[in-house]
Amino acid sequence: TYKNAKACCVWQHEKNFEEALQLFEEMLMDDPDLTSVANNLKQVKTAMKYRDLQNATAMLRAQKLKEAEEALRKIDLEDPCSTYLRFNVANQLGIIIMSQRRKMRNDGKTFYSCIPEAVQYFEVALEEKPDCIEAMNNLGQASLGMKKWIDAVEYFDMALAINSQLSTALFGKITCLQHLKRWEGDIL
Repeated sequence: TYKNAKACCVWQHEKNFEEALQLFEEMLMDDPDLTSVANNLKQVKTAMKYRDLQNATAMLRAQKLKEAEEALRKIDLEDPCSTYLRFNVANQLGIIIMSQRRKMRNDGKTFYSCIPEAVQYFEVALEEKPDCIEAMNNLGQASLGMKKWIDAVEYFDMALAINSQLSTALFGKITCLQHLKRWEGDIL
């Protein structure tokens, strides 16, 4: 139909996702059985999430943590969503939350109160990419922060199994083993 073609042009050529979204939704209201329109709507929603992730990543690189966090929290991780989106949104949110420990101390909250939320995001990231050394190490660091020494050692061991020279995981594991008083012969 003309309206579908117009919406596709608005989406793909003009990159006006919001207008395309509105046009596709209007078409589906008129006829919910339009499979091609439903598929296009799904693709537009996914494209909007990728755009929002790119914007949030740029904010993160510019050290605009509050803005990046707000942008990432607005990205819906339910379908339509890819493994790439879920991993990156979850991992970046976990990193931002963990990095706010100084701010939290200044606000009268403890650093430890933010860790469980960060852990939830890191777990989503690891679920999406089970072989991701960064997510393993992040979970190790978060567990270390919560003084869950054994959990932390397990995550650090997972990361070290992939890269035995990962200094943050090595240092984290040594720290945990010292607290567990098990450092002799347990480092590697």
